[in-house]
Amino acid sequence: DKYEGTVDIKNFSKGELTIYGPNNPIIFKTSKLQLSKSHKFHIGNIFCSYALSNKLLSRKKTHKIDARMQSFGSHCVIIKDVTKFLNAIFTQLNNRNIAYSHNIVKYHNYTKNNHTLTIFDKPHNLAYQKEYRIIAYTDLEEPLKLEIGSLKEYAEFYETKFLIKNSIFVPENFPH
Repeated sequence: DKYEGTVDIKNFSKGELTIYGPNNPIIFKTSKLQLSKSHKFHIGNIFCSYALSNKLLSRKKTHKIDARMQSFGSHCVIIKDVTKFLNAIFTQLNNRNIAYSHNIVKYHNYTKNNHTLTIFDKPHNLAYQKEYRIIAYTDLEEPLKLEIGSLKEYAEFYETKFLIKNSIFVPENFPH
């Protein structure tokens, strides 16, 4: 994601951009121009996952996982008790006094309007990822390892290709 870590985007129509060099300024005439500002420092460790939220399933009767998700790996884990999984993670972060934030990612068309962004914003062309993120605010430049116990009682492992081909998700309150 070329916008990862971006905090501000400004879009301009028709204008000039002047770059002052040692000899002469260079002037570019533009029909469109986008300027972005990014974090200049490490912001933390980010855990990302695909998320089937009630909000997603409330907008349509069924949901199929996009085939492009195969590019993230040959196998995946379905967490059946999301609350238990998240509580295990949050308990470990709290026990280690690590501040964190979590949310469903929002997707935007960055070519329109100006945007002030958070770590929970991504470009609309990546909306098929249906991403959920947890960011642990650390100074670590390496993976953050948390001991959350066994997932056996509330998770299942699948081949990604099988899940994409054979799964249709239906809201809980949808009559079968």
